[in-house]
Amino acid sequence: IIIMKPTLWLILWATTLNAMLYSGNARDFFVSDDFDWLHLTKFGDPLWQAFVGNYYGHHGVGGAFRPLVNVFFELGHLLGSSPLLFHGMQFALHTLVVVMVGLLARQLIEGKFQNHAMFVSALIFSLMPFHSEAVIWISAIGDPLATLLFLVSLYCYVGWRQRGGALLFFMSLAALGGSLITKEIAIVFPLVAIAYELCIVRNYKLLALARAIGIHVVMVAGYLLYRNWAIGVLAGYYAQSNLQINVVTYAHNFGVYLITFFVSDKTRLWLVETLNAISPYLITGITITLLVVLLIAGIMMLVKKASSRSIFFVSFIAINLALVSPLAMSSLSDEGERYVYIASVGLAWLITTGGIALWQRQKIVTSLLAIALIGYWGTISVIKNAYWSDASNVSHALYEQLRDIPFERYKKVYFVGIPETFEGAQVMRNGVPQAIAYASNNRIHNVERIPVYQVLDATRAFDDLYGVRDVRERGIHFVTRNNAFSVTGDAAKQFGEYKFELWNYLYTKPIADTIHLEFSGGREYDWARGEIALYYFDNGRIAQIVNEQISK
Repeated sequence: IIIMKPTLWLILWATTLNAMLYSGNARDFFVSDDFDWLHLTKFGDPLWQAFVGNYYGHHGVGGAFRPLVNVFFELGHLLGSSPLLFHGMQFALHTLVVVMVGLLARQLIEGKFQNHAMFVSALIFSLMPFHSEAVIWISAIGDPLATLLFLVSLYCYVGWRQRGGALLFFMSLAALGGSLITKEIAIVFPLVAIAYELCIVRNYKLLALARAIGIHVVMVAGYLLYRNWAIGVLAGYYAQSNLQINVVTYAHNFGVYLITFFVSDKTRLWLVETLNAISPYLITGITITLLVVLLIAGIMMLVKKASSRSIFFVSFIAINLALVSPLAMSSLSDEGERYVYIASVGLAWLITTGGIALWQRQKIVTSLLAIALIGYWGTISVIKNAYWSDASNVSHALYEQLRDIPFERYKKVYFVGIPETFEGAQVMRNGVPQAIAYASNNRIHNVERIPVYQVLDATRAFDDLYGVRDVRERGIHFVTRNNAFSVTGDAAKQFGEYKFELWNYLYTKPIADTIHLEFSGGREYDWARGEIALYYFDNGRIAQIVNEQISK
């Protein structure tokens, strides 16, 4: 295979860009769900069982069906399981995604600016500041891997439609199959192919459409049936046993994703909160109106046979965002931004197309806008990537302390208030029991993580988080310093051995300033007899509360 010079330059370009942006995260430690995957890979069932069940290897009981993600972690385990290794593989996959974004831009955007479009779209996609979660969080590997295979499939499909050739057709099918068993996002491929046929090929005949995309549709249908057999879920997602339709919620989440394209971090949170305060249905209404206007405009352009590549790019964005709209982003941070990873490919193409059109009319204006966009996105990307490094440092400190806790002394050990996120980057909401088992060579400890967490920001990560820690006759209180709203979880929940309530709860967030925890049968003092232990996070460390501690 001869690599043409522009393609070679594109690979070098993408590698350099991503090295500049993400090399500082190459040694970031494991966080949150990473420990679940590490423990599963080291001590779980054989790999083949992930192909006939969920990622735990359990058949017909729900969960997620993503065998290639299991393969990724198995490969990392065989090669040493170091964070540097996992990050290196993930960065390489993201770089290949950037390359495919550029190659598809050259394939889809015709004219004398094809090569320019290739490099510009690769640059835009690389700099987008909402990729940190998908590129840095090891457990989010499904997004870059599934996106890469999705784009390879689309590239081969477009090449087959342009030039013919059975090899390209079968390569498209093979890549689509790989994308499907990596993450469910690939099920929209037939819709993207239909959008390509209508907007670019102008194939409006039903029979011709069926011939073009029929086999791909059959593959997606076969995947859904096989997934249903493997995990017992046909159209559900995550822990949902079925797809629950709520148009208002979907439209609201769709609008939030659109906002994420343009503003990030605290600016996004402020804008979403402001719009919701004006009316809880404002974002929903704006989103539905926008989609209707775009649909009417697209139909008119197709009828008039006007240039409609931009309509295809908009369709690519809308189709992929619609699929993940049941999954909302966090109302406290940018957690969940990985859901827009594949949709942002279409945004990169759309901005590139608009930029080229504007460049031909206003070179100075285009240059100024490009400099502003690159500066804005680049700055946010650097800041957010640094947050992920800080979050990994907190996780590493917690992991080392977990290894030193004398679990054998107690019948039961509880953890409460463990950090969930640091400025939106994952810390250890999940993974505490798995991290303990992973560090102790899978020794079984009677450990439970009480689902109440701390949301850390850059000013509070290593400070005194609680102004008062009271052991009372009827429960334990953790009151945040200055009543800071930084405790998240359900408002109240009852378990077999304990219950908790979050006081002064803001349901719109949801977040609170006080943890109230009670054990059944007045067991608040049981640790005095050495039966249970309660650990919490404070001052950057895991601390233990004892019965003598009445208040700080």
